[in-house]
Amino acid sequence: MILEGSYPFVRGGVSKWVDDMLRSMPEHEFIIWAVGDTEEKRGKYVVDLPPNIIAVQEAFMDTALKQRNRRGTRMSKFYLNKKKLSASWYAAGTRILIHS
Repeated sequence: MILEGSYPFVRGGVSKWVDDMLRSMPEHEFIIWAVGDTEEKRGKYVVDLPPNIIAVQEAFMDTALKQRNRRGTRMSKFYLNKKKLSASWYAAGTRILIHS
């Protein structure tokens, strides 16, 4: 499952729904791809993960903004200089790419 800004870093709402769904299917195993806002949340889950989650891959937006693009410009500078930024991202390992 790919989850952004919710499970396992946040309680309630979508996180509650996801947790209920995962626990209702103990016969299945899941890998969670969790996209969070800040690196300081790495490994700090606010929910106890059920045993059928076999792995959690984490990626963080602030880490992506610190990375440099192909021209050597920091992504945060690129982001701030764009009037219209269509932020599309994908998680690949623990890396997020943002582009317009």
